[in-house]
Order: sequence, then structure tokens, then C-alpha cells
Amino acid sequence: MLGAQVKWPSSIKTFLGYLSVFNFNLDLTAPECSIPNVSFANKWQFTMAIPVVAVTFFAITHVVLLFKKRCILGRKSKLFTHVDAMIGTFLTMM
Repeated sequence: MLGAQVKWPSSIKTFLGYLSVFNFNLDLTAPECSIPNVSFANKWQFTMAIPVVAVTFFAITHVVLLFKKRCILGRKSKLFTHVDAMIGTFLTMM
């Protein structure tokens, strides 16, 4: 049954409408208009690099928080309590 429509409940439609604020589309910013030297390949490479940059940012943040908890605060337990929130934030971003 190709092309069948899903009948979403109104509460789900409203919720997804609120989440659409976080949908980032690089095409809406039209970098090729404001910066004439931007080619399709450059824009594609930038778009593909976003997840890599995000993973790098979260990895650095994880190491900094781990260092802070272990070396500055002197903790030996509960060193990884921040990981769940970081993974959730990363998945929400993607």
C-alpha cells in the first residue's frame, strides 16, 4: 500500500510541530548567495562534517568533565554520570 497516509493524533502533530524548531536546514541559509565562492561540493562537505564536529565536541567535553571529576574534585566513583545526558543530547541533535 504505497502512499498510504498515517493518521497522527493531534497531540503528536503538535509535539512534532514544536520539535521542528530544532530542524536545521543549511539550504535555508543559502550560503552560496552571500558567499559567491561556495560550491555545492563545499556545502555538501560542510553538511557531512557536522556529525563529526559534534562527536568531537562531545568527546572533548567528556574528557574535560572526567578530568574535572577525577583530578579536581577527587572523585573515584560516579565519574560517568554525565554520559547519559550527553548521548541523549547528541541523539536529539542528530
